[in-house]
Amino acid sequence: MSEHLILAGTNKAGSTAVFRYLGDHPNVSVSRLKESGFFYKSLDLASENLDEMRVRYRSQFLGSGPNIRVFVEATPQYLRGGQEIARRIFRILPDAKLMFILRSPTDRVVSFYRSRHGQLHLPVHELTSERFVKEAIVAAQCESSETDSLSTREKVFRQEIEAGHYADHLSSYLETFGTERVLVTFYDLLSVAPYELMSEICGFVGIESHFYTDYNFRIENRTRTHRSAYVRRVAGRLNFRFEPFLNRFPAFRRAGRDLYDLLNVDKNKQIEFTSSSRTELDAYFAPWNRALRDLMAENYPQKQLPSWLQS
Repeated sequence: MSEHLILAGTNKAGSTAVFRYLGDHPNVSVSRLKESGFFYKSLDLASENLDEMRVRYRSQFLGSGPNIRVFVEATPQYLRGGQEIARRIFRILPDAKLMFILRSPTDRVVSFYRSRHGQLHLPVHELTSERFVKEAIVAAQCESSETDSLSTREKVFRQEIEAGHYADHLSSYLETFGTERVLVTFYDLLSVAPYELMSEICGFVGIESHFYTDYNFRIENRTRTHRSAYVRRVAGRLNFRFEPFLNRFPAFRRAGRDLYDLLNVDKNKQIEFTSSSRTELDAYFAPWNRALRDLMAENYPQKQLPSWLQS
């Protein structure tokens, strides 16, 4: 019987890379769109036929056959959906397995800032890191009853900060699925030992890991400094339009990305993010990291933790 594996979080933590690595495995079928967002859609769990929902969900994948043992989608935003999304997944796919790749919340926010800084239509455009961090933390500390008064920009910043409240989000999934069906791992491992991470995932879903012994672990969806915002938007639209084709034939994606990097990425330039801004984020996230450390100790006592959770 085939498994369902959902890479449910978090964004800017390597879910794209893991999705692509799994997509190359002969026993895996990935979704046509990496972020299907199926469980974020309006689903009437009370009146709709659950079997029909399962068929509709399965139809989003590229293929099936006797060799396919795992169906994989990756929608990192599920993590922040908490109890409601966990409940929807469980009702439709009670035997699903979920995976969360976590990254230092400070590093994740820095990556968000740098990846959005050069886009004219996005809220961080031309903001200094100091102003961005101050606005983001103030928005995050706003009472829930007052969020309607926040500007669109402040709501985006609040959402990015709250995404790093990992313990709150994970608790709902652990309560719903249990530790045996939830794998929590870290971006740090992906960065330094991708084979080890992929072996852990393969063991979790029951497929052979030897496929990755001589595998070329290319960096996916890295934060880049783009020369032209216009070219970036056009490339993004093309990627979205042809994503099912590119997921089916990843060699074309790799060739297109290499060409894009050659033409529109400035490898010698990096958006500045000051040390004082990092320090401010570290201070904000410290209690949330302690809560995650306690949650991991309770549910995964043998799990080796990254340095940002040990201090």
